[in-house]
Formats: sequence, structure tokens, C-alpha cells
Amino acid sequence: MKRIFGVVLLVGVLLACREDEPIFSKSADERAQEAITDLNSRLVAPSEGWLLRYRPENESGTYNVLLNFQEDGEVNIQTDFGVNDGEFYDQTITYRVDNSLGLELILENYSFFSFLFEQEDATFLAEYEFDYVNETPDGDLVFRSKTDPSSPTNLVFQLASADDINLLGRELSTDLSTFLDRQNVPTLFASTYRLDYQNQDLTFYLNFDDFRRTISFNFVSPDGSSGGREINFTSPYIIQGNEIVLDNPLSGSYYGQQVELSSIRFGSLSDITLTTCDSAFTAKQYSASINTAPAVLENTLFDPNGANVLEQVDFYFCLNNNIFQSGRSIGGQVDTDVEGSLAMLLYYDESVNDPFYALGFFIVNESGTITRVLREFTPTVDGNQLQLAYDTDFTLLQDTTGVYNGENIDKYLNMFAEGEGVYLYKIDDATYEMYNSCNETSFVFFHN
Repeated sequence: MKRIFGVVLLVGVLLACREDEPIFSKSADERAQEAITDLNSRLVAPSEGWLLRYRPENESGTYNVLLNFQEDGEVNIQTDFGVNDGEFYDQTITYRVDNSLGLELILENYSFFSFLFEQEDATFLAEYEFDYVNETPDGDLVFRSKTDPSSPTNLVFQLASADDINLLGRELSTDLSTFLDRQNVPTLFASTYRLDYQNQDLTFYLNFDDFRRTISFNFVSPDGSSGGREINFTSPYIIQGNEIVLDNPLSGSYYGQQVELSSIRFGSLSDITLTTCDSAFTAKQYSASINTAPAVLENTLFDPNGANVLEQVDFYFCLNNNIFQSGRSIGGQVDTDVEGSLAMLLYYDESVNDPFYALGFFIVNESGTITRVLREFTPTVDGNQLQLAYDTDFTLLQDTTGVYNGENIDKYLNMFAEGEGVYLYKIDDATYEMYNSCNETSFVFFHN
């Protein structure tokens, strides 16, 4: 009985001690405020600020960002992101360090990060609120995105040096935007570029995504002509000074030439003249070097993948409002001229026994039946150009009794085939732009 009483007495004494002596010497609010103050002091400590190599998502390229935090609650953000005439080259906004479920850094005003956050209907996975993770042994500060729906982006703030300002390739960013500007080519949606090795008989055809900072190589030729072979290589890149550096080098042997393309160093940007349909227009050319090999990057009207439209079997359709002239849809006029029409149709079936090539319209008759009014044609293909020699008579499919205005249909068929014919450009695996340079008309076709 004495032993039981002794145990009870001991427990009572211990409980009394716990009530008198709190586990923490400071309240939760005080500890949170200390953590906020500590992180804020670490953010403002480096005289040169922080270097962030920012990649919003795994598939995108990387942006170099310099961040310099001040004790007055402002942060200076410097980038080489040249959109909106360099709006985000140099910004000073307010920030705060807060404590919710943990420490967090919040950029309070509209900035480079906010702009990226808005892109692609806010699905680009950029952010402007970051959870603090830890400090590395090297003194880097690690943050994590608060807004990513899954696999949050990790961001590493590295101590910046005075020389890091040279990483911001603003001149290259501006010139590259000028080079890639849609106004350099007559097409409405599609564009392609050629990269020539000057001392080697080797040409790559490629595309850029300037916003996402990716480069895609899709064709290689030994002499810059339409003869060559397809390749399928895409890599994110980062701009560093006057060069772009690929995350994944393009390497291999192409027509006897060993290629190791890990970066492209850019020189001067100049004008060139391209000629089509007996008229000339001004495009752009970049002098460049790959390793030590001189190269030239330039606009071109040739799209080696455009001819792939002719390798598909079945037909393509172009809705009336996807017919453009001088950059504006003429779908309303097509609706009026070709009554009951919904779309232009292109058949390009190279079946050995019964090839069928035809262009025309899909028409809904007043009775509700369908008539496909087509002109068969004989094709001539040169690179990514298609010329059409039409048959004399129309071919009708489905309801052959349908009423149609042949003269008005021919107006658009002739617009498609006028002069040198149409250039074929691949936009994606199911979408092609067919551009007639003689009348500045674009037809955007989809594969059925």
C-alpha cells in the first residue's frame, strides 16, 4: 500500500513540475516571428543577392533570374526575359516572409513570376509563392512551389556574384525575339528555320519555342535541299550571355559528319531576301558558331515536315472560318459564296491501284443531305510545295443531286492553287497550314 501511495505521489509531483515549467520558453507566435526574422535576414544578407536558375516545369527551358532582397521589404528582380519590350528585365516589387503551415516567401506585386503564372491558362506551373524548405551546407536556400498541383517545383537560391549579371543575355533575348518574329515570314501560323554548318555540307531544319525555351530539330540534309531524313530531337535550353545552351546535346553522325551540338553562340543579326511568287520579302539571318565551327541560322520557306501531309491516307478538312487572307478570316464570305458549306475538303490518297486526289467543299443541302463537291486534280510536289492541275468536271459524292454554285466553288479552289501552288507546313501531327504566297491566303487543314 505504501508503494502505491509513493508512485501516486511521484506522478503528482512530476505533473506539478510540468505545469510550472513550460516545454517552450517562448510562445508559438514568438517562435514564428523569430523564424520569419531569421529567414528574412538570410535573404537580405548577400550583397550581390541570389541567382535562381528557374525552370517552371520539367519540359520547359530555364530562365536566369537575379534576386536582391532589401530590408525595407522590396526585392529587385532582374531577368533576360524580353517579353513586352523588356518589361521584366529589371523590376523592384515588394515581398514578405510569412508563416502559415511553415515559412513561406510571397512576391506581392505583379512581376516576371506572375506573368509566367498566367500563361497557358495558368497551367504553365509557374509560381510567385514559395514554401521554404532548408538551407544547404553551401549556403543555398531551397524553396518549393506552393501552387503546383503535383510534383512541386524546387527552387534553389544560390549566392550570386558580381559577374552573374553577364549571364543575363538580354541582347540575345531581344535579337532572338526579333529573329523569330512571325512578321519575318509570310505564313500566318507556321515557320521553320535552317541551321547551316558553313564548312560542312550539313543543314538542320528546326523550330524554336521562344517562350518555353525549347528547340526542336526535325530534319537533316547533306546539302540544304529537300533530300534528307527526318530526325526527332527536342531539348530545353537556357540563355547564357550570347549563347543558348541545350540541356541535352544533339549528338551523332549525320551523312558522315560527326555532330556534337551542345550550344549555339550567336553573332550578328542581319536582313536577307527571300523570293516567292515573283515577289521578294525581307527575312532574318543570324551568324553563329557551334563549338568552333561557323554556322548560319536563317528563316526559310522550306518545311521538310510539311510534305508529310501527302503521306497521310484519307482526307483533310478546313473549316470555312479557317480560311484566311492577308491575316484575316474570310469564313463569312465563304459561307455566303458557297451556300450550305461547312468546310473545304482535301483528298490525297496515293493508293497504287486507285489514287484519288481532289479538292472541294462539304455542303449540307436544304433537305439535310450531304454533298461533297470536288474537283479531282493531278498533283506536282516540289519539296513542300504542291501544285494542282484540275480536271474539267466536278465529282459529286454522297447526294449527287445536291444543288451547288460551281463558279463560286471554283473561286476558292483557284485561290488555293493559284500561281506556284501552296506551301505545306506542319503545325502539329494533325494540323497543317497550306499557304499560297501569290494571294497571301492560308488554309488550316486538320487530318480526319
